[in-house]
Amino acid sequence: MPPWADTVPVIHLQTTQRTALVSVVSWQDLKRHRQLIVATRNDSKEKSRLRVAADVWWVESQWIIIELVQRNLGWALVPEHIVVDALKEGSLVSPTLDFDKHSWPVAVELVWHKEKPLGKAGTWLQQAIIALDRQT
Repeated sequence: MPPWADTVPVIHLQTTQRTALVSVVSWQDLKRHRQLIVATRNDSKEKSRLRVAADVWWVESQWIIIELVQRNLGWALVPEHIVVDALKEGSLVSPTLDFDKHSWPVAVELVWHKEKPLGKAGTWLQQAIIALDRQT
């Protein structure tokens, strides 16, 4: 599953109007414009996980990111539940990503304590995961 799977891209309406109401956006389109990303407090890989553009502003809140996007200062990938109202009222738009047309596999790891064997549920889960892996 891609790191952006639980997010939606948002663009200010004026930006979309200037680009002739583009409904499908490519990586190249996103790279050309400032991206707004929530900053993490540590220097982990998570900080650059969703980075697409070279020009990035790091912000400490999803809510501030929405304000900045609405002021046409960049675009962002944000959790859908945060922008649902802005999308409904039309102050933001969420274009389709041309690179996200197919389903993505999800990596799953089964971990258990080495001194305690798997019970019935754990054994069932292990077998189900192995069976799914064989199908792909």
